[in-house]
Amino acid sequence: MDFLATYPLGDDIAWTLLITSVVTVGVLAAAVILPRRLATDPDDPQLRPESAARLGGLLGAVASALGWIGVPLAALLLLAQNGPLDGRLVRAGLLLVGLFLPVISAALTGRLLWRAQGLAADRRLGLVPRLGGLVAATSVAVPAVPILALWWSVRATAGSALIALTVGTALGALALHAATAAAHSAGSAATLLAGTQENDLDRHDPRNLGASHLRDADLLRRGPVRAADLTVLTTAAVGLTAALGTPVLAAEAVLTAAAGLLLALVASLVVALLPLQGTRGREGDALRVRALIATLLPVGALAAWLGLVIPSEYQDLRFRQAGMADFTDPSITGGQRVPRESLEPQILQSRGDLGSFVAQTSDARDDTALLDVLALYGTSPAALVAGSLLAGALLALLALILTAAMAGRDSGRSLLVARTSRTGGALGLLAAAGRAALGAALVLVPLALLAAGVAGASAGVEALRSALLAVAALGALLVVVAHAAPAHAAELLDDPRLEEDHRGVVRHGDSETAAPLAVGQALVGLGVLGAMQAVIAAGSRAETVWEDRAIHDASVASPFVAAGVLFGVVMLLVQVASVLEIGRRLGAGAVVDTRTALLDDTGRLPLVDVLPGARRAATLVLVAAVLLPVMVAGAAGPAALVAYAAVALCGAVALSLWSTQLVIAAERALELIEAGRFGGRGSWAHSGALGTVATAGALRGALGPALAVGALASALVASLLVPLTVAWYAGTVDVFLRAGIALLALALLGGAAVYAASTAEPDLEDDASEVPAPLFGTAEQAEGSGRGRVSRPGLPRGRRGR
Repeated sequence: MDFLATYPLGDDIAWTLLITSVVTVGVLAAAVILPRRLATDPDDPQLRPESAARLGGLLGAVASALGWIGVPLAALLLLAQNGPLDGRLVRAGLLLVGLFLPVISAALTGRLLWRAQGLAADRRLGLVPRLGGLVAATSVAVPAVPILALWWSVRATAGSALIALTVGTALGALALHAATAAAHSAGSAATLLAGTQENDLDRHDPRNLGASHLRDADLLRRGPVRAADLTVLTTAAVGLTAALGTPVLAAEAVLTAAAGLLLALVASLVVALLPLQGTRGREGDALRVRALIATLLPVGALAAWLGLVIPSEYQDLRFRQAGMADFTDPSITGGQRVPRESLEPQILQSRGDLGSFVAQTSDARDDTALLDVLALYGTSPAALVAGSLLAGALLALLALILTAAMAGRDSGRSLLVARTSRTGGALGLLAAAGRAALGAALVLVPLALLAAGVAGASAGVEALRSALLAVAALGALLVVVAHAAPAHAAELLDDPRLEEDHRGVVRHGDSETAAPLAVGQALVGLGVLGAMQAVIAAGSRAETVWEDRAIHDASVASPFVAAGVLFGVVMLLVQVASVLEIGRRLGAGAVVDTRTALLDDTGRLPLVDVLPGARRAATLVLVAAVLLPVMVAGAAGPAALVAYAAVALCGAVALSLWSTQLVIAAERALELIEAGRFGGRGSWAHSGALGTVATAGALRGALGPALAVGALASALVASLLVPLTVAWYAGTVDVFLRAGIALLALALLGGAAVYAASTAEPDLEDDASEVPAPLFGTAEQAEGSGRGRVSRPGLPRGRRGR
């Protein structure tokens, strides 16, 4: 064990990394071996080969889109960034690795959950927390492999590589979300609109031909895609805690990140290993108590341990191990390397007269750098890190509690939506949307308060604020991991062979955990914004007034900031429009195909347009997330990049929370009606609620976690571009070349839009000579016209865009 004692960052970090590596290998081995050992029934109807083929096909479509977009992006990163060639190669390679980490997480967890559908019905409830805990642990273990490899090899200088890995991971998850949203829109339309609403078939009825498609899409959304979200949050929180924290917290930033990674694995395993205790009918409460225990124990243990291990005096941090033994900032030392210990006595003495320093300094970069150093030496790293971790965990837990409280089946909101649905789908949707907006606001208020509190606790040091926000995201990660574990396996209980009480245990668990997930992503994004602003503040002055203001003018009235704000809004609209438009085309085609299949009584519904549509949706959102920051950089400058990222992040988190609350309200209202309230099945209320659920599901696909992940990915791409853009506007790149870069990005984005527009568009015209009336009219209308239900082979004519 000599290599542990001689590890440059310290033996405590070495032991933490070693233990985490062992746990990671064990989790991944279990994820590979366990599906083969599950005692499943091979003849179970849920284990149909076509279901596995659909899941594999969607993952393959995502991998294909990532390959086409990722390789040019990695090449761009390799050529555009400064520094030694080996460092640029590492960053480009890790971006490629990160692109496929969410797909690997989705494949491992999807295989496990698909196999688990063949378990006996009476065994499923007891295995939900165990399987869900393993899914959550796998989601954390997959990104842990490259992160641990970086810490073992590159150590404290791995910051830029970790950011590149996080960029790739966020883009990979974004592609998965877009593809899943497309598949879910088609399955939902075929099942709820053509099957249930038009033909009064239960969602699980074998005669409802879209049911298997919707079940597979739900399995993908609740399990593999949520696992990909956890992979993103793990990479972002752990990686950015180290990357943003090392410049101000030295080696203790790596210790905090490594310990958080280990405790995230522990939290998911606690959920899996705790015995399920609870009386019959109260299993849902037992699962929530288990998740709460799995949250409080790791969070409390980690905060207490960090508070004891991290020094309470700033000058006692391990600067030498992190390569920070000397002061090198020219504004502090005049361009010389000065040993830290030789200046620290003067810094501590100067702190006694800090007020006069503040009064005598300006906003110039040299003055603010000196004030930052004086402020840092007056902080307590132990208290700040432990407090930020607890604050992030409490905020995520509060978001979860608020969402769960508003999701109660007999809550006032659900009753209002169900009652209003009696007047039709439009008003029911309005009722759900209004209450969902209020629920999102209740989560955003404490998030804003936490951001303000961290800004105050960081003593005005922007770099420290960014690091503490990343630490707060680490606390949110522990909450998400523990509570997402049972929700991962929720689809296993959505089976008509189970009792209704068991089917409803964790039915909305995946929606409830979306709130703390959005909180964690928002905290990471806010940390990235601070880091971007710090890079701009340290940038050199430009040769002209216009170009210098494009770098340093961050005022609200700045035209550059206004341009960034508008581009941020464009990013949100492009992503939402692309997902909704492709979802509309696939959904409309699915309804027509379902009506045709029911008329022909074929018993099969292939939905052949889903995979091409999913590939196009994934491609367009990826291209938009990457190229829009490039357009901003070329057309408006570094200050606009920060405004762009801020608007995209804040808008995405707000819309994500709103759409999640909207889906919960709509689905709860439908459950109430189908249970016999407000007219029951077949009533006006039932018809309106079905339309509301289908619409809310499509909005969740476009505005939910997908939008938050897309905004985070685009903000991370912008953070990679900031140093390069500062150099562009400082005089190294001609204005015409910058404009050409922006125009090229616009042209490529237009090409991706054209490619997405080639998705199959169903022919919905009333051509009486070709289309039988039941395809676009009711059976009563067909009988009145004397045509009746016409049986015709194959799909309806006029399908275009294949």
